[in-house]
Amino acid sequence: MELHRIVRKKIPTNPVATPATLLEPTLSVQDVLDRYGLKNRISIWRGVRDGTLPAPFKPGRNMRWLQSQIVDSEQNLVKQAQIVTRRARDRRRKKLSRAKVRA
Repeated sequence: MELHRIVRKKIPTNPVATPATLLEPTLSVQDVLDRYGLKNRISIWRGVRDGTLPAPFKPGRNMRWLQSQIVDSEQNLVKQAQIVTRRARDRRRKKLSRAKVRA
């Protein structure tokens, strides 16, 4: 019974941190700070709160991010930026076409 409690404490409770995902490459806090050019941990938590960064999991005392989740979130940010750019371009085109019709 006591052995079961010890083993259970070592396994992270985050559903992302399954034994299969623990074999994937992970990024530490410093890796994430360097990758995004952030200066402190508060910036990371702002990104997690805003949804631009995935939530980390804690295997023990450390915070880690799965590299695949970071890459996926970066791809989503690129897609969102493309959508915003496309909408802005369409608005400019509409304004120009309206201005030509009026002139």
